[in-house]
Parts: sequence; C-alpha cells; structure tokens
Amino acid sequence: MKILIVSQYFWPENFRINDLALNLKRQGHDVKVLTGEPNYPDGNVYKEYVKKKNFYNNFKNIKVYRAPIIKRGTGKRYNIFINYLSFNITSIILGYLKFKNENFDYIITFGTSPITSALTSIFLAKLTRAKHILWMLDLWPEVVFELKIIKNRIYKDILSRIVKLIYKKTDVFLVQSKSFEKYLKKKTNKPIIYFPSWPENFKLKKNIYANEINRNDNFLKIIFTGNLGEAQNFSEIYQAIYKLKDKKIKWIFVGGGRYAEQFKLKIKDFKYNARIQFIKNQKIHNMYKFFNHADILLLSLKSGIFGAYTIPGKFQTYLKVGKPILCHASGEVKKLVIDSKLGFVSEPGQINLLIKNVKKILSLKEKKLFHEYSNSVKKNSKLLIKQYSEKKNLKNLAEVLVFNKKSKIKLNMIQNVNHLFKRKNFIYSALNLAFLGSYSSNKFLISENFYVWPDGVFGVNFMRDIKKVKKISGRNILNQIKLPKNINELIVIGNLPIESRNYLENKFIKKRNRLKITEVKLPYGDVKKITSFLPKKKLREDQLIFLTLPTPKQEQVANYLSKSNKNYKILCLGGAINMLSGLEVPVPKILENYFEGIWRLQYDSIRRIKRLILTLHSYFVAKINRKFKDLEKQVISN
Repeated sequence: MKILIVSQYFWPENFRINDLALNLKRQGHDVKVLTGEPNYPDGNVYKEYVKKKNFYNNFKNIKVYRAPIIKRGTGKRYNIFINYLSFNITSIILGYLKFKNENFDYIITFGTSPITSALTSIFLAKLTRAKHILWMLDLWPEVVFELKIIKNRIYKDILSRIVKLIYKKTDVFLVQSKSFEKYLKKKTNKPIIYFPSWPENFKLKKNIYANEINRNDNFLKIIFTGNLGEAQNFSEIYQAIYKLKDKKIKWIFVGGGRYAEQFKLKIKDFKYNARIQFIKNQKIHNMYKFFNHADILLLSLKSGIFGAYTIPGKFQTYLKVGKPILCHASGEVKKLVIDSKLGFVSEPGQINLLIKNVKKILSLKEKKLFHEYSNSVKKNSKLLIKQYSEKKNLKNLAEVLVFNKKSKIKLNMIQNVNHLFKRKNFIYSALNLAFLGSYSSNKFLISENFYVWPDGVFGVNFMRDIKKVKKISGRNILNQIKLPKNINELIVIGNLPIESRNYLENKFIKKRNRLKITEVKLPYGDVKKITSFLPKKKLREDQLIFLTLPTPKQEQVANYLSKSNKNYKILCLGGAINMLSGLEVPVPKILENYFEGIWRLQYDSIRRIKRLILTLHSYFVAKINRKFKDLEKQVISN
C-alpha cells in the first residue's frame, strides 16, 4: 500500500512515529513522510540538520519531505502558535506540489500536539483520494483548555470547530488508552482502534553510567525523562522538592520543553538547588546510562480529563527499565500502577501524600530494603509490558490497514457487445460526458457486472492513458448485436414508438420467428416513481433488456434491476433505437465523432442544455477532486 505520514516531528527528533514509519516500510508498504525541520524540544533547528540537509531527507530508504517552518524559539505561546501555523501553511503547499499526482491508500497523522497538523492530512487525503488515520496521543481540544493555554472564548470556539472538522474528516482513529477510546465513542461513530505506545527502542546495559550524574553521593535519585511541559504539573513537583529540601534526595530531569527554563528560574535562588539537576535531551540509545542511576522514576500529570485519560509514552519506557514509579497522576495510569504494584501513587493536589511516598522510599533505601522492593517491581513490570508490545501493535495496525483499505472500483470496457453474451449477467452503458458527470455526482453506482463502451470525446479521452480506443455510438452497438440462441425475449423499458418497434422487429424477428418483443411503458418522473412501474416478475436468463431512458436514469434503473434479480442482461441504449428507426434526423458524418452531443441539443433543447451544464460542472469538479482516481480502468478484449 502507498502510505503518507504527516507529522510535524520526525527523525532525528525522537518520537515513536519514527518506529511506525520504519515498521510499515519493513512490511512492504511504500512509505513517504511529510514533516518539518527538526527543532524539538529546544526550539532551534538542529545544527547537524543545517549542515547535512540532504542526509536528513532519507530515513532508512524512506523519503522524507521537509516543510520549512518558523522555529519555536524560547517556547513562548505566541512563538509556538506561529510555529504550528507555519507548518500547516508550508506543509500544505509542499504537499500539493509533491503529491498532487499521487494516489495514496492512507495518510496517517501523528496526533501529538498540535493536532492541527491533521488539517494538512485532510487536504492531502482529499487531493489524493486517500483514507485518513489519526493517531491520537492527546485529547483535543481538552488538553489546551485544561492547561489554560487558550482562555479567550472566541478562540476556544474556533479551536473546537477545527477539532470537530478534523474528527469528521478522519476515517480511522488510533488511541493510546482505553479512556481515550470511551471518550471518543461519544463524539464519533468511526472505527476506533486501541493503539497504546510501546517502550522506546534502546538496549539496557548494566553497570554503565552517565558521566553527568554523580553515582557515589548515596542520595536517593528520582529521575524524570521526557518533555518538561505544562501538562507535567511541575508546580506541584516543585512544592514537594522544596518541602523535602533537607532530605538526601537528588531530583534529576533529563529532557527539555517549554517549561524547562521557567522551572530552572524557579529554583535558581533555592538554597538546595544543587540537589536538582537538569540534563539536556539525550539520544535515545544513550538513555540506559541515565536510567541506571535511578532509584525511582517520576511520572506526573495535571488533573482533569486530559490527565486522567492519558497514558504518557514514558510509562511504557519506565516498564522496560523495570524500576519503581513515583506516580503523581490520576485516572488510567494511576490505576495501572496500583493494580500491577509498580510503585507509589498520589493524585494531583495531594502534595502531602506525594511527600509521604518519597519519605517511604527514602526509608526503604536507608533500611537496605529498597533493593528487594525494586526487584518485585521489576517482575511486575515484565508481566505488564507484554500488553504494550510494538510487534503486537503493528500487527493490529496491519489488519486495520487491510480491513479499511480504500477499494478500487473496476471500470471495464468492452468494445464488442457480442462478447457480453458469454456472461451470465451484465449492464452495458455508454462512457460519455453524461455518464462521467452523473457518476461523479453519485447519481448511480458502478457495480460488479457493469461494462461500458467508448462514446464521444470524453469517453475516448478518459481511457486514453491505458489504451487508445475509438468512439462507438449506441447505434453502432445496436447494429453489432447478434442475438444468441438462448435469448427468447427482448424487453424494452422506456419509450418505444411504433417506428422503433418496427425497426426491432425487422432487425431481430425476421431472423428469429419465436423472439418476443415486450414494451414496458414508464411515466415521466424520478427513479423512485419509474421503478414502481417495473414488472414485479423476476427476470429470466432468456430475456435481454433494452433501456431507452436518458443517463443517469437508465443506469439507475439498471442498478435497481441488478439488485432485485439473479438474472439480468441490460443494454442502456438511450435514444439509439429512435435514431436508427428514423424518428430523429441522423447526425451528419462530420459531427459524429466529436460533436454529436451538440447536434442533439436541437431536440428538447432546454432540458439538454441544462443537463449539459450540470454534467460539465460535475465532471470538472470530479477532475479537480481526483474522484476518477478511484476507478481502476481496463479494456477487455473478449
């Protein structure tokens, strides 16, 4: 399958979308990535990227397209908004230029903040006729509202409308927690797939330590890794640090984020600030050196729906490390820590309980009991981590991709009507402007046994990319017919004047005395009214239907008959019989190939001109929206 991943963040930035892209490639999919310039979390474009831009445009044989962005800088809200907006604008422009002729099966949005990157995916999904998958790692717009990033009522309303549009235009949701799944079911009836994060890919190695941390000071070491943002509730963590300032505890924060500088400034004048250490973001393959220093791993989130429903990605990584977790969060992640006996738990607002938990851990360490406790947590972690297997997750995703794959509609062309009589069932219609315009506006469906012949300049040009064909008029089709012996009745549904009936009798009954011609007269009206006048008796194998209605009514009636009968052989002939019978003046030879439609405007002019304008409009809208890309065209020789 052809898959495009849209993510504001990608390698060399460390996110799980890198793993997903690589695994999809290994499964044999054709994967491309549309992303921004790497600048997370420090806000400045990586120096190594600036030096070797071409090198970072290929990730292990995956083509990476990078949209220029305005950097995040210091992480102020205004700068971040401009950063997000710049990615949306430039990624849409770059995506259009690079992918306008692509035909992706899926576009996957990596839905970490900002979810607005999905707007790029929605635009490109429309452009390339792809299905859109949203991998949700944050609950939007709740995360923004609860963190009070946006307070203005008008801005809140705008964001809510944008998120509602994103959900509406998403075909499949991947969610990182069971709580997300329950929450989202209230907002959409689209498929929702539980798709939890997996542990980050690095090898654990014993007895190798990071030089940045002193391992001989005999302090209790509490380590936090990852994003230092507003959602992580560091205001309460700081209060706990302050109240435990005289204890032998070292708080170590490995990572970065927009709250990092604010946090550092807060402790600058703190008497015991030497017990708090900040270490910049590290390459993932080096993280084991820092985890080896840890006695306990800190996981914290703010209160509210977002905090209660979220399982941060670091949780699965902490399980891999297998050390006790100091969990200061509510909801699903808190329950997991309690149920699996992975560590100590307090909820947002319970700062005294958080402090009490740290003191318990410190007491265990001082009494030489912590090692035994840590080993029991390690065993529990090994049991739980099986639920978060990357391999299992990707297998589930592979099934989702196959099950929800956009199916191609086969448009089969047969140029000799007599080849159709070898088939048990068929609908045969003219591929022309009226057909294409009506199909593109969903007036009828192209079913399994639907076949066409090339009629007019639009039909001929439509097939030109696979085979050069010549125009065949409905009159030519009728003249071609050599009725097989098993056909005993012609049923003409629609207008059949006496001249047209005489023509059919002269053509067919002279050669087949037993052949019967039956006329089914229809009223003028819509398809619902027309079908109510059709015979209720089931069609037989020895009957051939001629439909003499205009497009799209004749195709709609043909679809109706095909659904309600086991046997059907249907030719959509429009006005061909009347023209051959002499009721309509023959088209001049000079106009026959390209301008027959214009010639016929002289009859029933107002209706036909109106229909021509509508079908032209529908046709060009479909061309712009690339709807015809859904059709798998083929010319069948027999």
